[in-house]
Amino acid sequence: MKKILTLLLGIIFLSSCTGADETGLIKSTRTYETANFKIDYPLDWEVIDRARFEKEIPENIVVGFRTNIKNEVFTTNVNISIDIFEKEVKPKDFAFSTLSLASKELVDFKEIQIGETTVSINEIKQLAYYIEYEGRASAKDPNINFRQVFASKGPVVYSITRASLPSENESIVNMANLMLNSFTLK
Repeated sequence: MKKILTLLLGIIFLSSCTGADETGLIKSTRTYETANFKIDYPLDWEVIDRARFEKEIPENIVVGFRTNIKNEVFTTNVNISIDIFEKEVKPKDFAFSTLSLASKELVDFKEIQIGETTVSINEIKQLAYYIEYEGRASAKDPNINFRQVFASKGPVVYSITRASLPSENESIVNMANLMLNSFTLK
């Protein structure tokens, strides 16, 4: 549970346009790829790798992406975190655990959605889960909308998180959500 709380706080620290075409793909993208996963992101978004993270960013967050349209209150971002367990953890269990912790830790917490989705693993669609909720880290902080997708491969759980202001421009939120949908495991 502590990992989930540090993940949420890390998302907030990461926050210190291209559009989508009719097929739902982000125009003008690059692919960020590792030995284990890949994700498409808009050309004009900043990639923040582990070496450039501030000290406050939890160790399990491996990469972040930030829109080039900065906001003095909060800048929309997407990040990927990896948690490794001793045994297999189902994405549904991790999603519900994350949602439960967020409901206890965030001020003004509001659950928006939870449901099933798919993530490609070695080009085969596998069941994954997503959650969407809002809340504040403290009463002084802005209200943030979170959408997270959880996928697992054996004992490794991948969390792909979009964080944005509820009032963020719809096209930026859509691009970030398309990034979540482009995530694939190898």
